[in-house]
Amino acid sequence: MLALAAGAAVVLLEDGGDDEAQARRDAVAAYIVEVNQTQQTLIVELEKINRAYRELDLKGDPTPAELEQVDHVERTLKQLRSRFTALEVPVEARKLHLELLHLVDLQAAFAHELSAIVRYLPIQAREHRKLAAATSKLRDALVKKASVATQRAGFEEYRTTLRAVVVRLEHAEAPPVLEPTRTGDIARLTRLSSLAKELADALGKQQAAEIDRLSRQFVQTSGTTGATPAERNAVIAYNRRLAAIGKQRLAVNAERNRLDLKLR
Repeated sequence: MLALAAGAAVVLLEDGGDDEAQARRDAVAAYIVEVNQTQQTLIVELEKINRAYRELDLKGDPTPAELEQVDHVERTLKQLRSRFTALEVPVEARKLHLELLHLVDLQAAFAHELSAIVRYLPIQAREHRKLAAATSKLRDALVKKASVATQRAGFEEYRTTLRAVVVRLEHAEAPPVLEPTRTGDIARLTRLSSLAKELADALGKQQAAEIDRLSRQFVQTSGTTGATPAERNAVIAYNRRLAAIGKQRLAVNAERNRLDLKLR
């Protein structure tokens, strides 16, 4: 929450007593009150945002209502920043004002990324389900009693499915934290598609040694799992953004307290 402590609105200047000091004291107090009022008007909306995120089901496609809730996050934060920017800021509160704006900017950037995650994860999950179904179908086509023609057809159908999945992933927009996963999926599936074609050709030509070599590569590639260095770095960066928001909240509180002590 951005609201400042109510006590911070009661500030005194070291040389208080004359009209100028009183005016400065009143200006700072008025600013803090306005900040609190501005933020309080949006507390209900921010709580709705938090609840919307908690209730999101990222396994399926988001509903229009869910997407509207997510988009509402960014609009709310933009509104909050606009209201803060419009406030008249006394000299003594300028640093606090900048800290507040920075906090809102960090939260807005994070909300923007969450919005992209909500849109991309269902796409990724849907394509992974198609891949799993295609893999199961290929496995059925490769049973020991299957004819060469059946096995070739299995690899060709598998390749067709993979190429379609790759195209859809290439046209999907992933947030920075998921971009390494998207590009990794595309690279792996493109390689599997190529191997499937080579295996189908080798089966047609009855090249036993080539089939054995390509099969080992196919199994190794299809079984590749685990986070790549790029994915791990993206997760680290994501966690850093979360930490930066927490750190900035502390900075806002520290500046508020400093201002309070200075002007008593």
